[in-house]
Amino acid sequence: MPAWRITGRAAELAQLDAAIGAGGTGGMVLAGTAGTGKTRLLREALHRAKQSGRDVVQVAATRCTAAIPFGAVSGLLSPGAPAGGPPWELLRLAAEHLARPAAQPPLVVGADDVHLLDRESAALLHHLVLHGVVFLVAAVRAGEPAPDAVVALWKDGLAGRLTVHPLPAAAMDDLLVQALGPAVQDGARQHIHWVTRGSPLLLRELLAGALEEGALVRQDSGWGWKDQPYYGPTLVEVVNGWLAALGDGSRTALEVVACAEPLPAELLNQLADGGALDPAAVETAERRGVISSGYSGSRQVMRPGHPIYGEVIRATLPRGKAQRIASWLAGTGAGAPRSAATPVLPAVDGLPLTRREHEIALLATSGLTSKAIAASLNLSVRTVNNHLARTYAKAGISSRAELAAIMTRTALTGSPAPAAGLPAPSGGLTGRPPGLPAEGAA
Repeated sequence: MPAWRITGRAAELAQLDAAIGAGGTGGMVLAGTAGTGKTRLLREALHRAKQSGRDVVQVAATRCTAAIPFGAVSGLLSPGAPAGGPPWELLRLAAEHLARPAAQPPLVVGADDVHLLDRESAALLHHLVLHGVVFLVAAVRAGEPAPDAVVALWKDGLAGRLTVHPLPAAAMDDLLVQALGPAVQDGARQHIHWVTRGSPLLLRELLAGALEEGALVRQDSGWGWKDQPYYGPTLVEVVNGWLAALGDGSRTALEVVACAEPLPAELLNQLADGGALDPAAVETAERRGVISSGYSGSRQVMRPGHPIYGEVIRATLPRGKAQRIASWLAGTGAGAPRSAATPVLPAVDGLPLTRREHEIALLATSGLTSKAIAASLNLSVRTVNNHLARTYAKAGISSRAELAAIMTRTALTGSPAPAAGLPAPSGGLTGRPPGLPAEGAA
C-alpha cells in the first residue's frame, strides 16, 4: 500500500515548526498512546526541518537496544571516544562533538520510542539538551514507564510536551479515501472507525490485511466486507506487540473482559476474589489502560481499553484458555467463585433457557463467533447454531443484535426479557458500533 500523505496534524506541525524554527535549543516530546501516529509526525517534523536547511540526525530505541549501553544513540557518540571509558566522559565528548558554532542553529535530533531507551542513552539525550547542544524532538508512548532522564525532560521544563491525540473522524476518512477512494459502504466505514479509534497505524494494517486476503471487496455500493471483518497477521502482531509487556495475570484479566464485554465490574471482582484472577494483575491491567471502566446507566462495567484488543483476543484466544474462561463466565469451572451453584453472570429472566443455551448466549453476545464458541466448549458449530436457533425461537427474535439487547438489559437492570421486536442496540452496551454487520454463523 503506498505511503499516505499526513493529515489531521496541521496544528501539531505548526507548533513543531515554530519551536524548531526558533533556532534555539531545548526540545519537544510527542506523547501519545500506541498507534496514534507519533512516529509519522516525528518524521514529518524532521523532514520539514531538513528542508529548511537544518542539520538533522535521527535515532530510535527498540527493546533489543534497551539491553545495550548507549545502544540507541551510538551514532551520536564522538568517534574518538575511548572504548569502555567512563559514561560521564562519553557524555562530555559527545557534547563537544555535536556542538555547533554560535552562528549556526543547533543540531536537530529526532528520537523515537524514548520510553525504550537504555539508561545511558537517556542520560546522553538529557545531557545534550541540558547543556544547550541540540534541539530534541522525541516520541514517547504515554502510560509506559520511561527512564528518569526522559521524564525529566518535560518535568524539569527542558523540553515542551505535545500530546498526540488519535486522529479525528474526518482525518481517518481522508486516509480511507487515499487508500480506497470515496466509495465505502456505511457499515464497513463505521466498523473501521470503531475498531481503529483514530489510529492511522491500525487503519493501515487493517486495510492491508483485508485487501490482501480479499476480505474487503469492491461492490456495487462501494467497498465492504465480503463476509465479516478480517484482522490480518500483521495487525495481530502489532497488537500483541503493544501487549507484550503485560504479565500473564494481566493478560488473562484482559482476555476475560474481552470475552464478556461489557462485564459488570462487580463480576470481575468476584472472579478475582474467587481465585480465577489475580487481584494485583487486574489492577495492573487497569492502570496500564488495557482494560477500562465506564458506566451503562448506573452500573460500572469493564471493557478492553481499545476495541482492537477485544477483537484480536477473541480471534486468537487459544482453545484451552477459551475453555477455562467460558467455564469461569458460566460459573461452573475450576477457579470460578466458590459458590458454584450461583452463575457468575445473571440469568435471563423470562426466557426458559437451558444452562447450555444460556452459556452459549453469553459467549455469542460477547463477540465470539460460532466457530470460536464451538472450540471453547468442545461442541460442533452446528450444535452451537442449533442452540442459538432455539434461543432465538424462545425469545421471538432473529439476530445476535437482538439477543445482545436482551442479555445486556437483563445483566444491567435485572428486568425481564423484552418482548419480541425490540430494536437492535445502537452500539455502546454490546461493545459494537452502530452499523456493524451481524455476525455470521461461521
